[in-house]
Amino acid sequence: MKRKAYEHGYNTEAAFCKIGDLSYSNKHDESEAKRLVKLLKPKLLSIGLYPKEYCGNDNSHSDKRDFVMIESKTERRLSLQLKGHQKSFSTSMIIASTVGQPAISSFDSFWGVDFINSIYYENAQAYSNINQKNLQKFVVNRPHNFSISKGEKEAENFCRKNKGKSLRENDLSRLRFIEENINLFIKTQLDYLIKTDLFMLVTNICTTEPEKMNVYKKQNIEKNCFPKGIENYQFKLTGKKPKQDSDISCQVKLCGHNGENITMGNLQIHRKGSKRCVKFRFTGKFLKNGLVSYN
Repeated sequence: MKRKAYEHGYNTEAAFCKIGDLSYSNKHDESEAKRLVKLLKPKLLSIGLYPKEYCGNDNSHSDKRDFVMIESKTERRLSLQLKGHQKSFSTSMIIASTVGQPAISSFDSFWGVDFINSIYYENAQAYSNINQKNLQKFVVNRPHNFSISKGEKEAENFCRKNKGKSLRENDLSRLRFIEENINLFIKTQLDYLIKTDLFMLVTNICTTEPEKMNVYKKQNIEKNCFPKGIENYQFKLTGKKPKQDSDISCQVKLCGHNGENITMGNLQIHRKGSKRCVKFRFTGKFLKNGLVSYN
């Protein structure tokens, strides 16, 4: 049975809840969750972690934790972000919490931009003449409010009522904004990638034997991936010109000093229906060198 990516995640979460004797209400495949318990429980215990609390439905945690785990050796409580993938680590696509897949209105709110009128919001006028360093301070230090204001709601309604040319132009403007601020965009994605104490990726979960529980510590991934400072690296977006009503999709490549192009992620702007969002995912192959193993 072929499952969607999010279904693998729900089944893995359900299995962890069963291991910790915790309640779980998200829709999942009960038989698949039970199958995963038999495979994952001995692996989890051998690492020395045990599920104590499920937090996945609680949005009050700023780190977007999925579980609170108990560390067997020290009995410390550690927050955990859990992801289940059907493929191996190197072929997996990893998405950051909060900023990795925001709705269109949330993307505009986070970055302080208004593409309905192709101008910046009044609270971010400095964007037009600001350098990368100061722009970075502005975005990182200001409070991020993801609630939709009256003006943003009106903007969304405008998009729905004016499908066609204006809607497509707005998305292309968002793409240009990302391209013009690509270093800051990548830095922000890395900053939000691991906010919890631990990050766990369970791979090959749809096979008879999951490949491995990959557990990583919270650390400065940006420094590990870009030791010379992210501002000293160049990135480029590559992809075909989008058709009239099609989604925008392009690869984000790291341009090396020797001319090599390393694919580090995939950027998509979904333009249809209720799933309108800006989605960025890192490749597991790129991230692997920047993560520090827990076990």
